[in-house]
Amino acid sequence: MMEDLRMENREEEFVIDFRKILSALKKWWVVCLFLILTTTAISFLLADKASVGEYVASGKIMVTEKKFVDPDEPQPSFGLDYSDLQLSKEMVNIYSEIIKSELISDEVITNLGLSISNSYYREKVAVGPSSGSKVMEIKFSFNDEQTAIAIVDEIMDVFSHKIVSIIEIESITILNQANIASSPVSSSITKNIILGVFIGVILSSGLIFMVVLLDNKIKTQSMLKEIFDYPVIGEVSSLLDKKDNQQNDKPVTDKYKDLDKLFIINKYQSSAAEGIRNIRASLLLKESDLKNRIISVMSPLQGQGKTVIAINLAVSLSQIEKKILLIDCDLQSPTIHNDLAIEKDCGLVEIINDAKSFDDCVVNYMQNLDVLCSGKEITFASEFVQSKKLKAFIDEVSKKYDYVVIDSPAIDVTSDALIISKYTDGSLLIVAAGENDRDSLALINERLHELQVNIIGVVLNNKKVF
Repeated sequence: MMEDLRMENREEEFVIDFRKILSALKKWWVVCLFLILTTTAISFLLADKASVGEYVASGKIMVTEKKFVDPDEPQPSFGLDYSDLQLSKEMVNIYSEIIKSELISDEVITNLGLSISNSYYREKVAVGPSSGSKVMEIKFSFNDEQTAIAIVDEIMDVFSHKIVSIIEIESITILNQANIASSPVSSSITKNIILGVFIGVILSSGLIFMVVLLDNKIKTQSMLKEIFDYPVIGEVSSLLDKKDNQQNDKPVTDKYKDLDKLFIINKYQSSAAEGIRNIRASLLLKESDLKNRIISVMSPLQGQGKTVIAINLAVSLSQIEKKILLIDCDLQSPTIHNDLAIEKDCGLVEIINDAKSFDDCVVNYMQNLDVLCSGKEITFASEFVQSKKLKAFIDEVSKKYDYVVIDSPAIDVTSDALIISKYTDGSLLIVAAGENDRDSLALINERLHELQVNIIGVVLNNKKVF
């Protein structure tokens, strides 16, 4: 079943959600803009460097082929009929190829003493029909105005002499000498800028789609529900919401006003605080399932906000006249003492090692809430957690409180969290949005089932809160 679940999750990765694309665009728009501006700037510089400002010279020539009259024709035809027009168009194409050929280019280059190649000549010359059906317009682009005019005149002159030896011509007329058809050409700059913008948009689009397709992180409650068999009981939202910066409607005492992470008091109206109260409500609905109401709080990775959620949950439970004990059992990375601004020198370690009594170390932090810090650092934290004395201690203190909330280590750091969970009635799993991929969470879900860990619920934590 777990394998099937992971396969389904992998299949979901290939479904493109346009909301994800918009979210990625919002997050990466600076990079996208940078790519577009960079490619545009590079294209402009290349075009500006390559562009030398070319003049286009133009001249017109009319060629009339000999027309053979059929002696059997009862009456000679005058003017141009459809067949004449078709023949003229075909002949213009033939003349164009002759003008572009080396037969003409060799003589033009030699006569004018030009230092250009036949391929360059062929690239710059253009031949096409003009307003009349038998009129050809010959153009040549070059970076020197007089040279461009001279080349067109020479092309028409050489062509006039060469064509009579190739095709039977009735007459050939140069309608006008070459003249400059336009000012120096610089359209390549515009084209390159457009190309640069296009390339930048393509690269930006590719970046956005790669971000979306490769993004395997869990960001919503619905995504959590696709992975875990356990109930998803809440979400702690970001404190960066505009409304969360408004003035509280409840006074904050001087003792707690500087504790940013104690948002259940300092940001009572915030969405984050409301998320904690929703989790509290879920726990109260499960009271009948909890013998002594001992709850551990764990997370897949270190730094996902589990400690702050444990603190605020404990405070929230104390606000409804429940007697609460909060224990810092994350012996490798204890932080409760810092978050609540209390001393940690006397704590859980000293009690289990019989150096101090519970009454010596427990801190009555606020009404209905006692806090027990981790105590001094120890080397063998895993062995400490597995001791029978710790289990016996938790069982004993749970008789004095309505709820015992234990801050456990992260699952990826050590197996201590899973061991501690065996001393409790249930555990909360805190998953930070955008920091856990589907596959790793699916493996954790499978492991929790194998070890028969009682997960009360999964909570999505928006890490921006902290």
